[in-house]
Amino acid sequence: MFESVRIVLVATSHPGNIGAAARAMKTMGFTRLVLVQPQCDPLSSVAVTRASGAHSVLDNAVIVPDLISAIADCTCAIGSSARQREAPWQAMPPADSARLAQQQAAQGEVALVFGRESSGLTRDELDQCTHWVHVPTDPEYGSLNVAMAVQILTYELRMRALTGSTTAVEPLDPRDQIATSAQQAGLFRHLQDTLLQIGFVRPGHERSTLHRLQHLIRRAVPVQREVQMLRGILSAVQRSLPSTQRPE
Repeated sequence: MFESVRIVLVATSHPGNIGAAARAMKTMGFTRLVLVQPQCDPLSSVAVTRASGAHSVLDNAVIVPDLISAIADCTCAIGSSARQREAPWQAMPPADSARLAQQQAAQGEVALVFGRESSGLTRDELDQCTHWVHVPTDPEYGSLNVAMAVQILTYELRMRALTGSTTAVEPLDPRDQIATSAQQAGLFRHLQDTLLQIGFVRPGHERSTLHRLQHLIRRAVPVQREVQMLRGILSAVQRSLPSTQRPE
């Protein structure tokens, strides 16, 4: 499981938090760190000092320009959010996210995604994730340092690994592999275009409907052949439209 899980930090502004996150990861046995547009030097002396011996995690960290690049090949991307009340659906507690990540890691790549120190992940970034997790902090003081959040979720994952229990089974046919984040994102874009073309949603008013449909599809954990089938249906719908309504 450990080699299939990556920790993704989005737009981290303080090098000490990157170093502390690397230390939190290594103490729990995780080594794959991805940095999305870091706003500081991840190899600065401050980061190295806070890493406290987890230098290899920093040295091998991958830097990417956006979240899509960080999770494109993942079958499961769990975004951490403190804004529970703004979620269109219920976020999982840490223990449930660990159970899901362990199951998904047996079949594909898994990402745990953490946002900015000041504001966390944006709504659009959370929408790119397949699931959400919420650490139930004290509502009177819910400020949780990003490295602490990394420590909590990786601890839960390690505890799951130590039990040795898993319900995931490796599929025999590659088409029965769980669809990646990029494949699901392509389906959602195709679905949005089709719904707009048939008039099911109005331009500028489609977000709420699409959020619900995304949640429905992701809850089903679609495999690659199912995503291909759904996109085939959408393409057939588009071909049946008058030429003036078809996509260019």
